[in-house]
Amino acid sequence: MARRPGYTRDDLFRVASILRAKQAGLSLPDIRAFLAAGDPAVRKDVLRRNHGALRARMAALQSALDLLEAGLNCSHEDVSTCPNYRTRLAELVEVGGSG
Repeated sequence: MARRPGYTRDDLFRVASILRAKQAGLSLPDIRAFLAAGDPAVRKDVLRRNHGALRARMAALQSALDLLEAGLNCSHEDVSTCPNYRTRLAELVEVGGSG
């Protein structure tokens, strides 16, 4: 990490922590709690609370990517009528419920 004039190494790590936490989907109150915590156990608690949510988002993104790749790799003339593609969509519809 390149040093910027007027900023300490700790300042740069703080900014990097904020940016990475935002990328991970932490809320601003959680980021604030993480950075302000004097107790390492509090920091771990913030991470624990957000871990499951991030895993769920990653699983949803992986599922979306799998669906796009299935469509791209489909040899059917029209992917929207491909039985394999429709099977994957049906799985999503069943998981998502009716409506």
